[in-house]
Amino acid sequence: MAETTGLVHRLKIDAASGACWLHIGPSSTDAALLCVSLSLGTVRGELAAPCMVNALTSALIAGREVTVSHGADDPWVYHFETKGS
Repeated sequence: MAETTGLVHRLKIDAASGACWLHIGPSSTDAALLCVSLSLGTVRGELAAPCMVNALTSALIAGREVTVSHGADDPWVYHFETKGS
């Protein structure tokens, strides 16, 4: 497990690949490329993914810092927390 903390600098929903791509880091030039799967294969996952994308979009708009958990060797986000109000 790995964690990345920073601002959401870019967010792109790619319906063709079933993924939401995120650039998260301390600055736009020092950001990790991470991904949220929009089709997790379970009913719970299908419901959770849009909520996660909405919350990350809100963090992008509000300029809130986030901490995302993902695999050590892969970009797939499975948990996140926002900081600030």
